[in-house]
Amino acid sequence: MSLTPEPPAGDRTDSIARDVHAAITAGGLNGLPTLAAIIDRVATLHGKPIRLEQVGDAEWGSLTGLWVETPAVSRIFTRRTDPVAYQVVCALHEVMHILLNHPSCLPTISELGLSLPPGARRARNAGSAFISRVQASYESEAEFGARVLAQALLHGLEDPVERRFG
Repeated sequence: MSLTPEPPAGDRTDSIARDVHAAITAGGLNGLPTLAAIIDRVATLHGKPIRLEQVGDAEWGSLTGLWVETPAVSRIFTRRTDPVAYQVVCALHEVMHILLNHPSCLPTISELGLSLPPGARRARNAGSAFISRVQASYESEAEFGARVLAQALLHGLEDPVERRFG
């Protein structure tokens, strides 16, 4: 069993893996020991603070992670009732969107049922009920990157298993 996640399926499998690994390396994320260290590094690259916030199920519905851009801060929401390990992966997914310079992944307000802070920007057109190929590619890149970073956090890049098989 490989500790390296398989790239997402599709036409861009090789390029997604290559692009994500290049972004992680160029961003200086390799070897960072904690989620906080990763968030701090990406915030520095992004040029503004990234705030991790938890919300309850009543406000959240079925969503598990969300990145909201405001002029002053990037906000990443996770659901507080999810297991901590899953919250970490969800936060890493949103951090990868920021690192990869994707547009904020905020669906319409009515889809979320959330009230947003003043100045929050919506990246998608109001009423959009589909995910375009580009948006699907963004999601694949963010998910693959989150899995790479999560496994590095869980196992460490210097783990004996990684040295032997990686």
